[in-house]
Amino acid sequence: MTKNTAVIGIFLIFLGLTPSASAGASLGKSVTFWAAILSKIATPVESIRSLPPTLRKTQPLTLKNSDTQETMGRDLSGSLSEVPPVPGAPDQLLFQGGAVLGSPNPPNVYGIFVGSGWSPAQESLIKTFFADFSNSPRYSILSSYHSTATPISNAVVYGGSASIGDSMGTNITLSQMSQIVANTISSGLLPRDPQAVYFLLGDRKVTSPGFCTEYCGFHASMGMARDPNSYKFAFIGNAASQCPSACITQPAISPNGDPGVDAMINVVSHELAESVSDPTLNGYVTPFSGTYWETGDFCNFIFGTTYQTPSGAQANLHVNGRDYLVQLLWDRDRKACAESLTSPSLSASASVTPTSVTTNTPIPVSGVSGISLSAMPILVVTAVGYWAF
Repeated sequence: MTKNTAVIGIFLIFLGLTPSASAGASLGKSVTFWAAILSKIATPVESIRSLPPTLRKTQPLTLKNSDTQETMGRDLSGSLSEVPPVPGAPDQLLFQGGAVLGSPNPPNVYGIFVGSGWSPAQESLIKTFFADFSNSPRYSILSSYHSTATPISNAVVYGGSASIGDSMGTNITLSQMSQIVANTISSGLLPRDPQAVYFLLGDRKVTSPGFCTEYCGFHASMGMARDPNSYKFAFIGNAASQCPSACITQPAISPNGDPGVDAMINVVSHELAESVSDPTLNGYVTPFSGTYWETGDFCNFIFGTTYQTPSGAQANLHVNGRDYLVQLLWDRDRKACAESLTSPSLSASASVTPTSVTTNTPIPVSGVSGISLSAMPILVVTAVGYWAF
C-alpha cells in the first residue's frame, strides 16, 4: 500500500465513506465526489447544540435570535477574557518533519483578485497588509518555530498581483481555483514560484462550496503537470454581504473603514501563517480528535487585548501608521496564544475546533493534481455566549 493510498483510506474512514471499486473509478472522472467530501465536513446546526460549549466568552455578546449561529460581540473592548481549556485539547504544536516555507529566505506572496467588484482602494488595502504583516510582532512569532535546520523567516515578500474579474463566474469550485492558479502561472501573469503562496481573494459576490457554512478561508497545495514541485494557494472570500455573522467580527465599523475587507485581512493572517508553517499538511500540525490543528487554529478568532481606533473600531495591531484586527498566533515555547514573542499570552486552547481535511485524490483539472486542503472554520456562537463548534 502506498503512502498516498493510506492517506486516502484514513481520510475516507474519518469521513464515514467506504471506498469501493466503483467509487474509486469515479474519483478520476468527477468533481462531484469532492463536493460530497466537503458536504461531510459541515457540522449541522442541530449537532452543534449537542456539543459542550467551548472556548471563549465574548465581551459583550449581541444575540440576534435563538439559533446557535449568532453574531459575536460587536464592541470588543479591552482585554478579552481568558480561554478556558478544552478537555483533552492539545497544548503543543508538533513538528511532523515536513517542509516549511520561509526557511531561511522569506517566501513570496501573490494576490489573485477574483471578481469584478474590487475597487482600487480595496485592492490597495490587501496589498498594504501583506507588506505590513511582514516583520510585524504578530508574524514574527513564526520565527520561534525552530524544529527545522533554520528557523522560519520573520518576513514575507509581496511579489505582485493579478486580476481575473468574473472570467470564472462567481461560484468557484476547488478545481476551478486550482485552474486559476495554474493559468495565472502558465500565462505569465505571476511567476512560477513553488516557495510562494498564491492568495485567491474573492469580492463580495464570489463564493465557493462551503464558504460561509464551513469555512472563512482555507489554504492548500497542488501539483501541476510536468512539474515535480507543489504549489501553495489560499482562498479567502468577502463575507460582508454573504455571511457577516460567520466570518466578520465588526460588521458596522472596522479599522480601515471596510468591514468586509478588514475581516478578510484577519483570515489572510490566519492562512498565511499556516501556509508558511504547514504548507503541505506535514509541517507544524497536531492531529487531534479527527482534526488537524495548525498555528492559526489554536487561536482562531482570539484577538487578545484591543484598543479603539479614531473611527471607533477595535484593533490589536498597529503597523506603519495603520491599524488591523488580526487573530493571535500560537507560541510553541509558551504553549499559548500570543500577540508577539514578548507579549503576555493567553491560556492554551483554540477558540473553534478546526475543520481540516487532507486528500491526495487527483482532481480532474487539466494540469492540476494532488490537492491537499486545510480550512479555517466559521465563527459559531451559541445562545449562551460561548464560541462553539
